[in-house]
Amino acid sequence: MVDDLVRIFVSYAREDDQDRLMLRNHISSLCRVSDVEIFDDKSIEPGGRWKPELLGQLEAADIVVVLRSANFVASKFCYTVEFERALARMGAGTCEIFPINVKKVYLPDEDALSWLQYFPDKPISSLGDGQKEEAWATVSKKLHDMVNHCRTRKRQTKIADGAAADVIPIDRGKNPTSPRTAATTPGSFASSLDPSSSHQDVRRDWSGLIKALRYVDFGSCYSVDDLTVATSWLRAELALSRTEKAPDRTLGLIQQLRTALSQALVASRSPTAIASACNRCNQLKQMLLDLLTASEI
Repeated sequence: MVDDLVRIFVSYAREDDQDRLMLRNHISSLCRVSDVEIFDDKSIEPGGRWKPELLGQLEAADIVVVLRSANFVASKFCYTVEFERALARMGAGTCEIFPINVKKVYLPDEDALSWLQYFPDKPISSLGDGQKEEAWATVSKKLHDMVNHCRTRKRQTKIADGAAADVIPIDRGKNPTSPRTAATTPGSFASSLDPSSSHQDVRRDWSGLIKALRYVDFGSCYSVDDLTVATSWLRAELALSRTEKAPDRTLGLIQQLRTALSQALVASRSPTAIASACNRCNQLKQMLLDLLTASEI
């Protein structure tokens, strides 16, 4: 059974506590009806070991909500501990970051927080009372959309893990304590290391990824929705593909492509940023496709 629970971690500066409360109030219904769990530092019981609990929740989160403000940027713990760890996890494809523009703050282009598309365009604190309520309601809707996206991603990962378990048997031999190893069976990537195995077997094992690499064209992506569709297919196939014992060059390209896919979703603020990210993804996917299909030449 797939775990549909989506965990949300709220990263904020203490000075922005009223914004934290507004967020909690506006997504209370979402948490109640959609199997969503929200955590912030106020969730820790009195007497609890706050730091291990907080960092553990950060690692388990599917979505990290950032209350974007000068207070947040000035907080060493918020920025260098919580945000930077969330950014690393997002790059690895294990969580999403949802920045909420609560107060105006200047960020140079070199600042990682400036790379992330925030919402709404105008800081919520600068809006009138009626507009603030409308902005928070819209934030809640967009967060709900991200929850649904994360739930789909978790299901795809579960399917990928199940598929990997089916094709990577445990071979302990005579030593029951020996580590898990991949059996060298026809069609497995491990068999490609055997001089007697054929390239055809290798291609069969990577057929799903090769198909995605051939058909996904980032040059046709002009919006965030286009990017989401393209990256979701490739990231799912990368998760399904066997990478243990793959040559270093292949592993290096796969990791570069994973990182580029994550950055493409982040760099969705302007058409120029989208075009640059898509060009990088296209270059890497073509290099990986050429490497995986070299035997066909």
